[in-house]
Amino acid sequence: RERELGPAHPDTVMTTVALAQVSHSLGALRDAERWQRRVVKLREATLGSDHREFILALEALASILQDQARLDEAAALYERALAWKEVHFGADNADTAAALSELGCVQEARGEFAAALSLLQRSADWYDAHSGLEHPKAQATLRGLLRLYSKTGDERAGAVAARLIQGGGDSPAACPQTPPSGSAHGPTTPPPSPGPSAGAGLGV
Repeated sequence: RERELGPAHPDTVMTTVALAQVSHSLGALRDAERWQRRVVKLREATLGSDHREFILALEALASILQDQARLDEAAALYERALAWKEVHFGADNADTAAALSELGCVQEARGEFAAALSLLQRSADWYDAHSGLEHPKAQATLRGLLRLYSKTGDERAGAVAARLIQGGGDSPAACPQTPPSGSAHGPTTPPPSPGPSAGAGLGV
């Protein structure tokens, strides 16, 4: 197909996207990365680096890198995607809330607990205000908060656990629960328990 249509043809791009997705789902992470990097290059060449499809391609690549425990690389891509969404969609947006959660989970896995807590709290606050903490993506965010609250001894851990149970609690965690050895950052000491104002909008 690439030989017939050329690498930048929409059908070729979609085939490459599909190859990356299938490889990722099968756990063939090196193949998935190779295909997804081609997608990123094609999206940038045909649409530009300020296009939503290019940002989605970056996020897909970040997910693949995250699954390879290449957390510093994944965090950099998620940060870029979040910055783009905050500029184009604003802070009060579902895509931005999801990007906050994705980056927060990676920061937790890197051992950057203070940064993770801030990001996950912002995400949870948005879901609480707009779609409810029973939303599947909100549940994944709550799981991250529960882990962090438990690590820091924050008394809100019990309330978050109760909300997870109330919401069904069946959604998977959004990121590794411990920092993989492949990260350049090992686990750091969790920050002190935040004051009562932190995450006040959680509604728990």
